[in-house]
Amino acid sequence: MNIVNQLIEFFRYKDKSIPYREQLSPDNGTLILYLKEMINMGMGKVLFLFLISLPLGIIAGGIELLFGFTILYFLSSLHIMSYGNLPNWFFIKNILTPTWAFLIVGILRVALSFLSLLINSISSEGFGFKVRRIIVDSIFSGEALESGISVAELSNLQTNLIGKATNFIYHLLNIITYLFFGAFVLISLFSLSPQLSIVTVISLVLLGLPVLITRKSHNNYSSKRFLKFREFSIKITKGLKNLYFLKIIGQQYQQQKILYEANYAMFLYGFKYYFGFLLNSNLPGVVVISVVLSIITVNRKFHFMDNSIFLPFIYLLIQINANTGKLIMALGNMQFDKRFFSELMKTLREIQLVNKTHETMEDVIEVSTVETLKVEHLAIGRDSILVKDININSGRGGFVYITGHSGKGKTTLLMTLIGLIPAMEGAIYLNGIDIKHVDFKKFRKYLAYSGPDPFLFDATIRENILFGTDHMTLREEEIWRAMDIAECDFVRHLPEQLDHMLYEGGEGISAGQKQRLSIARALLRNPKILLLDEATANIDEKTEEKIITAIRYNFPDVLIFAVSHRKSLIKHAICMIEL
Repeated sequence: MNIVNQLIEFFRYKDKSIPYREQLSPDNGTLILYLKEMINMGMGKVLFLFLISLPLGIIAGGIELLFGFTILYFLSSLHIMSYGNLPNWFFIKNILTPTWAFLIVGILRVALSFLSLLINSISSEGFGFKVRRIIVDSIFSGEALESGISVAELSNLQTNLIGKATNFIYHLLNIITYLFFGAFVLISLFSLSPQLSIVTVISLVLLGLPVLITRKSHNNYSSKRFLKFREFSIKITKGLKNLYFLKIIGQQYQQQKILYEANYAMFLYGFKYYFGFLLNSNLPGVVVISVVLSIITVNRKFHFMDNSIFLPFIYLLIQINANTGKLIMALGNMQFDKRFFSELMKTLREIQLVNKTHETMEDVIEVSTVETLKVEHLAIGRDSILVKDININSGRGGFVYITGHSGKGKTTLLMTLIGLIPAMEGAIYLNGIDIKHVDFKKFRKYLAYSGPDPFLFDATIRENILFGTDHMTLREEEIWRAMDIAECDFVRHLPEQLDHMLYEGGEGISAGQKQRLSIARALLRNPKILLLDEATANIDEKTEEKIITAIRYNFPDVLIFAVSHRKSLIKHAICMIEL
């Protein structure tokens, strides 16, 4: 497919009987589809800047036409050329001297080019800003537990997709600017000499055939490079995650060989892609020299144009050539980045859909106490049912022990009980109220959670355990009381005690000590419901018993849900669930 057909396909909205999102794929996207997708993502401000690129292209073309005649006007003042046949619309000759005209229009030309690139850059960066905002909102503002995005997907978004998609927007904006610029300059050429313009177009088409011929293979290498890049990223990530396994079974060298081959293929396709890219970018320079010679020869024979305005014509022709080179380069870059943009849009749609699904839950009743919690014929899961027919009858001061094999849904059950994951079947009643109608956004201040891998950040122990609490009202003795209940006596032996710095998620203290700090933090929230999700997995049973006993004694009204593989917690249980 030649460049003209590509541009037509790019700007056309395809089959209107098919929803536009089903048409948006790496090989099937058009400008209208991309604009619709951006509007759907709430990128109105970005699109406003996006649309400015249209008139900028036309204005830039007008400035080039003006500058072409300004050069002639300036050279005439040096008695190099005559400007007797300057057009009537060239008003500058009536208000500025040749030198000032050349200086001012030249500066205006540079300034407009700078403004065009600046707006396109701001638009593309604005796109990246909005995408990152959507990701942040999906993770921290949505009601979905996992926001539809995994850690691997987030890493891919941050290191790969966002940057490439931002480049796609930048090149897309440049293409629009170049197209309108080229159209205006081409019209200007026809206004100066229709005959020579026709000769120019014919020469450009004939001499530009090598560029068109190499386009298909160029795009093919772009697609293959993208697929190899993705394949390499997936394989090396899997290899890293399973390194011990591969070494144990002696397959690490075979995996290494596979990665070598994928890396070489990526290099090879990349080399071919950039070779074609540079060929496409530099051939127009050869073409324009040939075209200039052609029109000079034709004009000398047929005298289609007065020699006095031949200079502006050649100048505009050179600008069209330069613009065509930029257009081809931008199309090549956009073709390469288009796949990343499509994949990014697909990922954003998925994570937004997850949050939108959860936002439809009704929050109508505010609850501030826990008297009873009743579960009837509950089925839990995420995409499909993991466990069904779960029944619980507990309440204030209760202790629900949950156990089972890995992957059976223990954590999913916890998150379903507090409304973070919707139930697949059955019902959950808090104080007799279906939790679908409980305002969990407000009730969460009465919840506390401690998990197997505590969330600790680079800060002091004090700042870590006060995270998520109403620390302004907590007294020092209350902090130490929670620390004592959680058996955090090791903190007293640190030189700076509560002001001891933790680095890299708690480097310098053991896994069990991290879990004890996490439990202390949970207790400082003074919860009505306490969720212990393998919260003592790295703590010895004797210390675990002290902690649980102290919690039951000091917080007699708290409803505890404890997930554990250990049987030592059964003696505290009022209700036991085995999944």
